[in-house]
Amino acid sequence: MGTVVLLGTGCSTQTPGQPIPAEDVSTSAATEPTTSTTGALDPCSLLTADAKAELGVSGSGDPDELPSGKSCAWQVSSAASGGNGFVLGTAVFPEFGLEQVSSSGPTTEITVGSRRALKSTGAGGSVFAISLEVTPSSRVDVSSTIGGAGEEEAWARVQRLAELVEPQLP
Repeated sequence: MGTVVLLGTGCSTQTPGQPIPAEDVSTSAATEPTTSTTGALDPCSLLTADAKAELGVSGSGDPDELPSGKSCAWQVSSAASGGNGFVLGTAVFPEFGLEQVSSSGPTTEITVGSRRALKSTGAGGSVFAISLEVTPSSRVDVSSTIGGAGEEEAWARVQRLAELVEPQLP
């Protein structure tokens, strides 16, 4: 975040009365989340109990440290998913925005809630992801493996995951 410097110029005329201090803009609260706020997110806590129940997820997830962030994955059993077991995941990237999304296929810009987001595929088309912008230089990704489902079902699953995670973001 840049610093704003206001310069005043002097006048040769005087105005009677007492000077009143102006608002100190350097102490105003930031209205946009910062990268450090994104870095404080726990990817395993981004799914609420209601979201887990809706998605057929149980447990607290399997956390992992990544070179550029941290992630959490949940295995959804084939019984809970109607015969097609799959993995759902969340990942927090405090220093990588949408511009740094890597995809094995074309990407599509979308909106989730009020956020810019990007749809992408990975692992040769077997992982479907939506990256949610937190700040221009940070993001949270949600993903789902195809798990024996068709692409349409996998995209619907990751779209719903994104809709459930988005309100949890700063």
